[in-house]
Amino acid sequence: MSGRLPTPGPGQGSYGQFPLSVAQSDLQPSPPPPQDPRQAALRKLKERMPKNEDEWQKARQTHHFATAADVYRTVSSLVQDVDDRLLPQHLRRFVCLTVCCVDHHCGDKKRAYSDYQAHIGRKLGELTIDNYMHLVRSVIGLMDELYPTLRHLAFEGVLLFASLSLSDMDYYRREPAEFKLCFSKIKIVPEEHASLALYPPFLVISRRPEYWDKYDLVCEALKIRCLPKAELLRFTSVLESKKPVPHALPSPHPPRKRLYDVVRDMWVDEDHANTTTCLDTEVMFPISDRITGYKVFRIPETIQQEAAEAGKVQDGCERQDLRNAVIFRFGWSSCHSIVAKHIYDELEVQLGILSPGIVHGNQFYFRHDSGATRIPNGWVCVIIPTILTVEQVTVTLSYGDVQQDIVWCNDSGLLLGPGTTLSIPNVVYYLSISFPY
Repeated sequence: MSGRLPTPGPGQGSYGQFPLSVAQSDLQPSPPPPQDPRQAALRKLKERMPKNEDEWQKARQTHHFATAADVYRTVSSLVQDVDDRLLPQHLRRFVCLTVCCVDHHCGDKKRAYSDYQAHIGRKLGELTIDNYMHLVRSVIGLMDELYPTLRHLAFEGVLLFASLSLSDMDYYRREPAEFKLCFSKIKIVPEEHASLALYPPFLVISRRPEYWDKYDLVCEALKIRCLPKAELLRFTSVLESKKPVPHALPSPHPPRKRLYDVVRDMWVDEDHANTTTCLDTEVMFPISDRITGYKVFRIPETIQQEAAEAGKVQDGCERQDLRNAVIFRFGWSSCHSIVAKHIYDELEVQLGILSPGIVHGNQFYFRHDSGATRIPNGWVCVIIPTILTVEQVTVTLSYGDVQQDIVWCNDSGLLLGPGTTLSIPNVVYYLSISFPY
């Protein structure tokens, strides 16, 4: 048969056509393409996760967590660090690292490192242990995000059914959106398992009673805030009685006295949530003095594509402690900065909004699940959509007596002036750039 080679590039020479004979015995099937280990880990996770109530009960039986006696034995073994042959070693390591995270956060780094080295029975570098603790905190943060829909099943599914190998946890951390898609929504009913929920802070404090009066600090160390301390009291009482009872965990994230100020990237008292002092600056932009209310502006297709790609970078994920909205913040990266810079250029050219005069501002990448946020007096905010929504989402902008519903789409950005409120009913992802006004 005859064949033609690909056209050579400059400097690569030339070729001519020639007959080529190939023996039948030389024809071998092409090897399968190499498998992406990250996607393989997520496929395995999806296969393991129950899709309905019947599958969940079968998974519990498989993992020896079906009856009230099973629940007590599992939790008791984890709290006492018993080498129970029914407990996976990866789970025991995970809980050990969870305790190390709290020790390390509370200042006892030497104990954190030595305890983990004792657990594995060999010396290991501190930097390596730090990396392991980071993986564990990331996975616990994902449990925090699953809690609103799965309650106690979020902890159970991740700790008992998911693979907790170090490599797989790293894949979960890098692909949080795909990780969460592996978990189907299950009807929540009162059951014994919830009275001894596998909530990481409860396991830590049960192992280390000295942290009993430092509940908030333990939750801060583990980056999870699902349950109030009242649930710890119930957990401890049930554990002492050895008799799990039907229970339903509370709705997620009740209001707190301390709030997270999105603009300033800091925790503040509720009475000071809208003040504009103590700015922790990250980026500098010029801004005009003519912005009131809100504006919807067009985003060029090239920037839309950049934003969509940048939106896939979701390192780290922290719940923001806001009173009227459910929002998570991802780490900021260089690709996000590129989109922000191009948006700034576009605003300057397209709308003439930004003008000379340098001020400081903050940049964030958010996943906004629901609720309303109001731009504080003295600030303006630019919103750039990133990941495309599966279904149409209509958001509401309001300023004074004016209110407008708009369809959330990647070709439109929002410029929100002081006092503007953005209300969002469903999950959207966006970059946020805030400036003092």
